Amino acid sequence: MRKKENKVNKKKDSILKAAAELFAGKSYHEVMMEDVAKIAGIAKGTVYLYFSSKEELYYSILCGYMDELITTLKEGINNSPGTVLSFKSYVTIVFNFLVKNKEFHLIFKKETLTNKNEKCSEVKKHTTTLKNLLTPILKQGMEEKIFEIAEIEFTSEILIGSIFAAAWPILSSAERSIETESYQLFSILIKSISNSCSLPLLNKNIVLVRGEQQANLSSGKFEEAGANVLIIPSISIKAINPDKLKRLLNSKVSYDLIVFSSANAVKIFFKFIKEKNLSINGETRIAVTGKKTAEELTKCGYKADYMPDTYCAAGLLDVLKKQNLEGKYVLVPKSAIGREELINGMKESGAHVFPVDVYDTVLPDQHCIDECKNKLNRFKADIFVFTSPSTFNNYIKMLNIKEANKYFKNNKIAVIGNTTQEALLSAGITPDLVPDEFTIEGIVNKIKEYYNGEKIEQN
Repeated sequence: MRKKENKVNKKKDSILKAAAELFAGKSYHEVMMEDVAKIAGIAKGTVYLYFSSKEELYYSILCGYMDELITTLKEGINNSPGTVLSFKSYVTIVFNFLVKNKEFHLIFKKETLTNKNEKCSEVKKHTTTLKNLLTPILKQGMEEKIFEIAEIEFTSEILIGSIFAAAWPILSSAERSIETESYQLFSILIKSISNSCSLPLLNKNIVLVRGEQQANLSSGKFEEAGANVLIIPSISIKAINPDKLKRLLNSKVSYDLIVFSSANAVKIFFKFIKEKNLSINGETRIAVTGKKTAEELTKCGYKADYMPDTYCAAGLLDVLKKQNLEGKYVLVPKSAIGREELINGMKESGAHVFPVDVYDTVLPDQHCIDECKNKLNRFKADIFVFTSPSTFNNYIKMLNIKEANKYFKNNKIAVIGNTTQEALLSAGITPDLVPDEFTIEGIVNKIKEYYNGEKIEQN
């Protein structure tokens, strides 16, 4: 039964594809059903088994494409936190869809039948839905004082019309950089409806160098401020030393404290104990170096007992030194390239410290590296953001950079954390921006301050 259904669907799809090509290149009245059958490679009578008339075939094409576009739009908007990202998703999705489906775009633009036709009204319903998905975003932006709009309905029509016009298929998709064009369109449209203060990073190109698992979670903070972000995943996380970790957890030692200095260490550690049906003593306290690590800990069902105000190893060491570490047993799941500052400090305070490397940071696979190189060649960066020493060191390896100071001489560089700053200094580079708060939010705010200051100086 399934084979028969697949055969039917395949034949129907071939009819729709053939008809779309014809309707895109000719007027409605010029297209004949026998032409459709010929291109689809089937008999004319077979076409009528699936579509009772040319009119039904024509509107099946339009409504099919519109259904797909609207479904994709709803998913994109629902997965976009915040007004700016929702608007960006709307513009990007519609623009990309039109560029990639030029037959639909051409047919839609040539649609001339009147409202009296029942099937024509179905297309108009889809068009209304397209507008209704944009309207709530604009209203929300007005409430948040991001957008300045006089009349929402009229503005919606103008914005949608602008997207359709910008995506008009003059060039084939192979000849155009869709990512660049979609951002340029977004920046033009959002600038036309927003006040300048609400998007301080609009038209700024930021290269965000992060781990594979973290990159997408971080870019939104920059995009909310209007930035165009290119994500470069320079590190891949590899779990290591499971046997050593198991021995430490199964030993007779009752740990008083477990210390985590990264979200990756938390994720890998708790995944391991879950898989091995191990547990943590209820009396064991947990310390973390920062907010992101604490958030990952919460996801795993635990709460941090100690966290410094300054998110770094030195800050946590100051907090722990205020506790009585003399004779305490401390487990430290960490990165293979993690620094020893915290471990040595706890030892000096009299603690029995058991460090274990639970993960290593390695280069992404070659396909990912080649893809990143191609994207960087088409992206004119204003600022590079490095989130750890590993992201910087691996970036250098990925691109085979011999003289880092020359490579970055025309760009600003922002880093998160003292250790990342030290890694760049060792390579002969002085970072331009280092936030007081070692988080993505901190670096975004620092970059905002930088451009606001630059704007003031120019005035």
